[in-house]
Amino acid sequence: MDLLANQRVKIYMDTVCSCVKFKEAHNEIRSEIVTHLIDAVEEHEKEGSTREEAIDMAIKQMGDPLEVGRQLNKVHNLKPEWSILALAGMFSIMGMIIVYTIQLDLFQKSLFMILTGAIAIVFLYFYNYRRLKPLSKYIYLATTILLLIDIRIISSGADIAYIAPIFYALALAGMFSDDEWEKRKGIVNLGVFVLPMAVFLLRSSWSSLVSAVMYFVVALVIATMSGINIKYILGVVVLTISIGLYSIFSVDYRTQRVLAFLNPAKDAGGAGYMDIQLRKLLTSAGLFGNGFDTNTNLILTLPEMHTNLIFSYIVYTLGWIVGAILISLIIIFFIRLIKTSKSIKNSYGRLIVGSFASIFIVQFSYNILMILGLVPFAGFSLPFISYGTTLNMANMAMIGIISSIYRRKDILEQ
Repeated sequence: MDLLANQRVKIYMDTVCSCVKFKEAHNEIRSEIVTHLIDAVEEHEKEGSTREEAIDMAIKQMGDPLEVGRQLNKVHNLKPEWSILALAGMFSIMGMIIVYTIQLDLFQKSLFMILTGAIAIVFLYFYNYRRLKPLSKYIYLATTILLLIDIRIISSGADIAYIAPIFYALALAGMFSDDEWEKRKGIVNLGVFVLPMAVFLLRSSWSSLVSAVMYFVVALVIATMSGINIKYILGVVVLTISIGLYSIFSVDYRTQRVLAFLNPAKDAGGAGYMDIQLRKLLTSAGLFGNGFDTNTNLILTLPEMHTNLIFSYIVYTLGWIVGAILISLIIIFFIRLIKTSKSIKNSYGRLIVGSFASIFIVQFSYNILMILGLVPFAGFSLPFISYGTTLNMANMAMIGIISSIYRRKDILEQ
C-alpha cells in the first residue's frame, strides 16, 4: 500500500516533521507514521470504508500533527550524556593540575590538549557517526597496512599502534553489525579478528604489545555482542593467547619484565627496580599524602612519573583517600559507559560504544593494577590524567563519538 503518494498523508508527515528540529530523525518519523497509517487504513477498509475514507479516519486517529510533532521533538531533543562528559572533564583537569606540579613546562601543552580535545568532542557530537559505517572495510585495511609498513620503522614520534585499536573498533563494529557471522564463513570471520592481533605482536615495540592487549579485548567484545558462536570465541582466545605468549617470551626484555614482576627483589637494581621503588612510594603515602612541597627525590628518580606512573604520584602527594575517590569516579565512569552502550538501539552504534568502553576499562584498570603491583609493567597510561597528547586526543575523540551515538541512540535506521 503506497500511502506516500497521497497528498494528505504527505502534508501530515511534513507538518509533523516541521516541528522536529533534529532533521536526522525525520526519515524514521515518516516511516513510523506510514506504518501506523497502513495498519489503520487496512482496518477501516475491512470494516467497509473506501480507501479515501479510511485514510481520512486514519489521519484523524493519529491526532493533531502539530501536537504529535511537538511530542516527537521532545523525544528526539536529546541532551548529551553529561555524566560521561563531566567525568572525562574532571579527569582531564585533574591531570593538567598534576602535570603542572610535576613539570611546569608541560602545563601549556596539557592545556592546549584539553582545549583541542573539547573542540573535537563538540565537532564529533554534531557529526553523524553513521557516515563511517560504509568506510569500515577501508578503515580496517588502511590501519593494517600502516601497521605493517611500520613493523621495523618505529619513529621517535607518535606510534600508530597506540591508536590503532580505536580504528579497529570502528572498523569491526561496521563490519559485524549486520549479522556478518551468518553471511560469511566462520573461518573468514575468525581471520578478520585474528589478523590485527598477529600484526601487533609482530612489531618490536612495547607499545604494540600494549595495543595488542587493548585490541584483544575489543575483538572479544565486538565478537560477543555481534552474536559469535561460542566455538569461535574459544578459537579467538586460544589463537591470540598463543600468539601473545610467543611474542612475550621470544623477546628478552619482555621476558625480563615478566620475571621481574614475579620476583622484583631478584634484580633490584635492574628490571625489578621500578616495582621496588613504587612499593616504597605507596607505603609512605599514608591516608592524606605527603603534599607537593615534600622531598620528592625518590619520585624524581623514577621515569614516566607524569605519564604511566602518574597514579602513584597522586597517591604519594595527596594520599590514599584521594586515590580511593579517584578509583570510585573511574568505576562510575565504567558504569555510565556500559549503561550508555545498552541504551543504543542501533547495532552499529551499540558495538562502537561497547568496544570504546572496553578500551577505557582496559587502560584505566591495567594502569592502576600495574601501579599496585598486581600485573607486570606495560605502557598503559591513565586516560585523560596521564600526560600524552596523542593518546589523550584519541581518548577525547572516543568521547566525542560516544556523544554522537548517544544523541542518535533512538534512531534505528542504518
